[in-house]
Amino acid sequence: MVYTFTEAVKLVLSKGRILDYKGRACRSEFWWFSLFSTLVNFAFIPFIAIFAFIPYIGMILCILSIIALIVFDAVLFVASIFLAIRRLHDKNLTGWLYLIQFIPFGPFVLLVLYILEGTKGPNKYGEDPTENKINVKPEDSYVNKFASKFKKNDNNSSANTTSSTNDANAQTETKEEDKDLIFKNNPFDKKESEEKDTENNTADNKESEEKNADNNTADNKDNKNA
Repeated sequence: MVYTFTEAVKLVLSKGRILDYKGRACRSEFWWFSLFSTLVNFAFIPFIAIFAFIPYIGMILCILSIIALIVFDAVLFVASIFLAIRRLHDKNLTGWLYLIQFIPFGPFVLLVLYILEGTKGPNKYGEDPTENKINVKPEDSYVNKFASKFKKNDNNSSANTTSSTNDANAQTETKEEDKDLIFKNNPFDKKESEEKDTENNTADNKESEEKNADNNTADNKDNKNA
């Protein structure tokens, strides 16, 4: 039974497993995590290279990226040491053999041991990892915890942005209502409206008087002619 890439990474970086030097680790767990460690290092390189050519803010981001890479590498390095020890246990070998990497040709010997299949069935270091697959609980996985915190922060940021937008819209609507209210209650506007009404009434009265005067003149002429 083998692990997938995601399962292997979650298993190695899980509570009680990341510093476990007593159990066993199958080949899929070992090599998938080795690939993950390599990808993490390569993922930081483009960002560091790009930020290095950006003045001022780019240098700050470059330094922060380097610090983050150092922290990630420190965690992955510690996890990989205990993983290598468990991988040697899978061959029913002592974990102290990990130290032979510091002598000539030692890394090549370890590479061969990592590639070879582990012992079938239980050995003195535990059950066969290919027969008994370890299921990591979500609360025990540091990967899940990191992802959930990142998602929570992202949701909070989105909620704050939405709230700010709603507040801005509410303030805009309130200002427009206040403007309408001020316009309606402005005494100068009322006075101006009353003056216009008075002028219109005066003009209508003058026009009516002129028409009456013309009609009276016409009637007087008719009477004289008669």
